[in-house]
Amino acid sequence: MVTIVPVTTKEELLDHLGKGWKLYFHKTVRRWYVYRGARHRKIVSATLENLCQQLYRELSGGREPIPALEVQERRWQGQPIDGIAEDLDISRGAVYNAFEKNPDDVVKPRERLQHGAIEERVSEEAAEADSREEEKLDSNPLNSLIVAGILVGVPLSILSLWFFGNLAAGKLKI
Repeated sequence: MVTIVPVTTKEELLDHLGKGWKLYFHKTVRRWYVYRGARHRKIVSATLENLCQQLYRELSGGREPIPALEVQERRWQGQPIDGIAEDLDISRGAVYNAFEKNPDDVVKPRERLQHGAIEERVSEEAAEADSREEEKLDSNPLNSLIVAGILVGVPLSILSLWFFGNLAAGKLKI
């Protein structure tokens, strides 16, 4: 669900970025947005456009495009895709895109931007929440019953389909 309430103040924008929201520019609408997942998105007020541009430049760190030839040469030398991506600090998709380009072309590193220090805290909290969720799943007594039902029910249903199919075809007589 897309949130309609816009981000109107500098403090509110910085607060969202501090909480792990990401900043991006929508080229078609020509407006800045902050988002956290596919269903949580807020438009940024047009009065904050200059601030958004400044933050975007600071967060992106002015990364330069990488020649496609450099990526291709690393692969020809036998370096794995993950190794190339890590060494050049680009995504795996950008590495694959470089293979399809002419050697004279460039690969533009793309990344979703957010404040780095907050990102670590948010990922630690997410890891703790995931471990708590796993503990809840492990302690649920119905899990073993569900697994047992699947292990018994699937073969039994296959057997019954075979039996009734052969009975209807006249291959079995009762």
